[in-house]
Amino acid sequence: IDVMLDTLPGSDYFSTRAAILDAIPIVTMPGRMFEERVALSMLSHLGDTAGVAASGGDYVDLAVKLASDSSLRAAQGELMRSLLQTSALSDMAQYVRQFEVALVHVVAAAAKRETPT
Repeated sequence: IDVMLDTLPGSDYFSTRAAILDAIPIVTMPGRMFEERVALSMLSHLGDTAGVAASGGDYVDLAVKLASDSSLRAAQGELMRSLLQTSALSDMAQYVRQFEVALVHVVAAAAKRETPT
């Protein structure tokens, strides 16, 4: 795969994460709702927003540019590899710890609401 085109309007976490971990350039654009911004959020967290288009026309232009320019794809892939060295996106142990903490907070908040006063 040379370029991952983010699905629109619903962005896909698993495809985006796989592309990031394999250093495959991603083309996406921001949406209005959370599920339309998953790839944008992950790329922003990584520190790589080169593949974020501002409009549908920009999305197509960027996709064509990446698909037809192997040196640009290679540079983008190398940037992603470099950014992943220090990113929490590649540290699954840290991700799991943070997810566990979030779950504990949710369960504690739910328990508080269920406790009669």
